[in-house]
Amino acid sequence: MKKRELLPHCPDAERALLGAVLLDNAAWPQVAALSPGEFYLDSHQKIFATIQSLFKAGTPADLVTVAEELKRSAELEAMGGASYISSLTDGLPRLNNVTHYVRLVKEKALLRRLVYASQEIAKRAREGPENVADLLAWARSEIPQATSSNGIAAGVLLSQVEPERVKWLWRNRIPLSKITMLDGDPGLGKSLLALEIAARLSRGQSLHGDDPRLHGGSVILTAEDGLADTVAPRLVAAGADRNRIVALKYAPDKKGEKTVSNIPVDLPTIEAAIERVGAKLVIVDVLMAYLPSDTNSYRDQDVRLALTPLAEMADRAGVAVICIRHLTKAPGGSPLYRGGGSIGIIGGARAGLLVARDPEDPSLIVLAQTKSNLGPPAPSLAYRIEANSDGVPYIAWKGESQQTASLLLAATAGDEEERGALAEAKEFLQQELESGPMKQTELKLAWRKAGIADATIRRAKMILGALSRKEGVGKDGYWLWELREKAKGAHIRNMNTLGKNGNSDAGLTPEESDAYSKLFKGAHAKGAQEPMSTLRDQECVEN
Repeated sequence: MKKRELLPHCPDAERALLGAVLLDNAAWPQVAALSPGEFYLDSHQKIFATIQSLFKAGTPADLVTVAEELKRSAELEAMGGASYISSLTDGLPRLNNVTHYVRLVKEKALLRRLVYASQEIAKRAREGPENVADLLAWARSEIPQATSSNGIAAGVLLSQVEPERVKWLWRNRIPLSKITMLDGDPGLGKSLLALEIAARLSRGQSLHGDDPRLHGGSVILTAEDGLADTVAPRLVAAGADRNRIVALKYAPDKKGEKTVSNIPVDLPTIEAAIERVGAKLVIVDVLMAYLPSDTNSYRDQDVRLALTPLAEMADRAGVAVICIRHLTKAPGGSPLYRGGGSIGIIGGARAGLLVARDPEDPSLIVLAQTKSNLGPPAPSLAYRIEANSDGVPYIAWKGESQQTASLLLAATAGDEEERGALAEAKEFLQQELESGPMKQTELKLAWRKAGIADATIRRAKMILGALSRKEGVGKDGYWLWELREKAKGAHIRNMNTLGKNGNSDAGLTPEESDAYSKLFKGAHAKGAQEPMSTLRDQECVEN
């Protein structure tokens, strides 16, 4: 026993991780990177394995459910009873340290494997006689295996990977085991189109231009449509076999129900629903409603924390996942950048689709491809939204279309969308600066990555009254941007709150102040009322 106690381990980190998950299941996606064997104490191994099995079954893991599960397997009393499970949450460190604790537990497990490997090498060397060359070769192979995760050699030799054909839900449009984004403005039938696909799948009817037919169930996550007055009638109108389709309630404030409001936390519930109906399709409508509340949808690292586990679930379950998004209001640009949120969202998908009205025949809506990583481009398809005798809408296909995603979006560019771009820029700044000041250089990279023009950001900054201030001096100095309501009083007092010509330009860099002052003079000479709307090359943001 003493020898075991001397082996490297960190019981506090193990307790913190288990307690973090029991208090808040949102910590699970990070902790799930561990395996039971990486915990040192037997009791911790069993508790972790129990939590793991509960999530796999789609059941929340908390103090009560874990204690009951361990009691059922007659393991609870041996580890100190329910009071020990409760004690895991005592004095719990901050949840934002979970990643650090995971690394600690993994490092200690690695050190233990090194100890075990070294002991075995020493034992065989002492025992002899043995061919020294063979022993040395074995020892050289043993150390790399011990230092890799779970004692398995790192990586996969591609010579050991059997090539597979891509499997499709809808050939060359929607791959199985992957995420597909479906983007479009409201009112163009994105949700209706997703239900049309689910209906055809439920009765084994091929999708447009596809053969052979695929037969399976679907799981629907809808945050915007009612099940009784919208989803169910539309499925009936599309001829669906509703015994093959299950909907998961959206209820972010309800506890203790099998509801779904958070990806990735609620993935076990989604997987249980997939198993229930033998699903081949999962519809997430709309994606933004299911991202955690603290997710900044404009930050790649934030959205990837949600989408990576979703992609892994799709691959594990062999289902196609369709995530529906609304378009941004920014005009022009690549169709890839027009879906809401960070470019990391479409980056995490293997396929992308867009719906938009046909500029040559406004009665038609066109389904066009924006991204296809796994197959050749597919032709665009036209459809109309028609209604049955009960007034319930359904998709009526009208054949192929010559319109592409780029042509469709180019046709909708105009003054109205330019105003929309300004609204999006304001929303972007508010999200980015909500948590505090941000360096101008980092912020600029973020807005350009989001496809927002420099000039639009400058206008949004002025309208919001966002502030700029200089930190440091000389070459070490840098500019910070922050929201006025978030700025400290002392910071505001140190800023220029009245421009050279009496116009309010609080929080501008010197370059900005000069540009607006010059423009202010020129605009008033011409009798203009809103000089900021005509800013051009003089503006502040450096290239």
